[in-house]
Amino acid sequence: MEKHQVTPMKLPALALGSLLALPAVHAQNKASAEWISESGKVSPGQPFRTVIRLKVDEGWHTYWENPGEGGLPIKATADLPEGWTLGKIRFPAPIAFTTGALYGFGYKGEVLFPLTITPPAGSDATELPEGLVPEISWLTCNDSSCVPGKARPTLADAQPELVEKAYAELPEEIPGATLSFEISGDGVQLNLTLTSGSEVDPASCKVFPVTRNFIAPSSKPAFVKDGEKADTWTLSAPKSEYLEGTPETLSLVLVGKTGKAWIVSSAR
Repeated sequence: MEKHQVTPMKLPALALGSLLALPAVHAQNKASAEWISESGKVSPGQPFRTVIRLKVDEGWHTYWENPGEGGLPIKATADLPEGWTLGKIRFPAPIAFTTGALYGFGYKGEVLFPLTITPPAGSDATELPEGLVPEISWLTCNDSSCVPGKARPTLADAQPELVEKAYAELPEEIPGATLSFEISGDGVQLNLTLTSGSEVDPASCKVFPVTRNFIAPSSKPAFVKDGEKADTWTLSAPKSEYLEGTPETLSLVLVGKTGKAWIVSSAR
């Protein structure tokens, strides 16, 4: 059987080892990737919006930027001419699942990952560099197998409505929100304050930690209203067994009942 090697991306060695120790199936990628643009023209110094559309086979899942106790998020690389830059992949709000006994965050079915490419400000470029074909890699898993996937898709015809949908579905920052946290013993406490009249109701939102190895992925963190302080919510949860020291900043994604998502981060 052909062997595939997956390079860890700052994941806990124990959790990653547990995942990749599952019997691998290499007959197919268990997902397919497309690369779609918003338009056919670029403007010097302006981000050119594209989307990676990943279609995951039924019964399988792939991973968020914080994959949880194991897994690997999608990755894209490309050889670009001097002065061109490839932005970071951006992630829509995830769902929670288990892979065997491991708790994780990610996606099932079709998922859209926004990705920008920016030409140099002083260039006269009107199109992407000739022959540009990014390499996209991911990991798909089910309860018994994990399969690394890879693709080098060429740019498909422009689909502005799909690209707009992908960017519109990204978590939004909460105006005026402040987030602080404390670590004590085996737990963490978070305090979230919103401006009066905010559309966000933290108590009704699912909470996903963007910051890895902070909150234990097996927990189901939830904010509760702090009765003593107006417009303030608190969250208590067990800390991750892999937490070392104190992170410089903490970021969370909150997903409301309608599926709308927000992101909030603590001050550096």
